[in-house]
Amino acid sequence: MVKVKDIMRTYVVTVDPFITVDAAAKIMVNNKIGSVVIVEKGKAIGIVTSEDVVSVVARGQDPKQAKAREFCKRE
Repeated sequence: MVKVKDIMRTYVVTVDPFITVDAAAKIMVNNKIGSVVIVEKGKAIGIVTSEDVVSVVARGQDPKQAKAREFCKRE
């Protein structure tokens, strides 16, 4: 049986809420991860996933203009 601890990452990549979706996607690709946590004033306020990036593109929005905070899943 595979245990979660054997496949999980032990670090979390965080980004500013005003980062563009395009930049967040590049960070995910460069770090080989599927999501980034959005942090504002030292507090996690949401998460942007690769699914959110696809959603922005599918809606015809410009990922170079759209801000991550507009599309993140919030707690």
